[in-house]
Amino acid sequence: MKNYNFTLFSCYGFNFTLTIITIMTFNKKNAIFIFLLTLGLFAGCGGPLKPDGLPALYPVTLVVTQEGKPVADMIISLRSTDPAVTWAIGCRTDENGHAPVRTHGEFTGAPLGKYKVVLAKQENEGYEEYVAAKNRYDEKAAAKIDVKFFSCVEEKYNDPETTPIEIEITPQSKVIKIDAGPSVRIPQTFMR
Repeated sequence: MKNYNFTLFSCYGFNFTLTIITIMTFNKKNAIFIFLLTLGLFAGCGGPLKPDGLPALYPVTLVVTQEGKPVADMIISLRSTDPAVTWAIGCRTDENGHAPVRTHGEFTGAPLGKYKVVLAKQENEGYEEYVAAKNRYDEKAAAKIDVKFFSCVEEKYNDPETTPIEIEITPQSKVIKIDAGPSVRIPQTFMR
């Protein structure tokens, strides 16, 4: 028995090595067959394919604050002022208010241009308890739970037509700060 080790390729920082343990004579024909077979197994490695027509993307991180404090879990949608740009571009803030922008849900960055910034953040009271009762099929208990939803940004920020926030992504843009207005809790309708 003999061992043969071949480093096939690297993908996402991992080296893929093929170890062949032979109990028969190892020859060039067997090596080529095994190599091609293994290569076929890993042919999809390399990340998602970019869709046709996707322009160059420039990495940028948005930093969102309200009254000077970072806002976590803010959903941000960027709407291009150019009607020809139809890619979905957005992100969600972390606990520090930082949100790396993504295009088409998979690709880091956004195309160059000007964008209207649409913001959304909701908080709730009683919703988790309501869902737990519904999951137990306890309709009576669910009906008794007082569920409240609140929007945490003023309404004008929820619509690309009314949002006052506009940004421009340039090759030099790395971090763009966004003020999401005053901290609010506007009651919303909960549909049971």
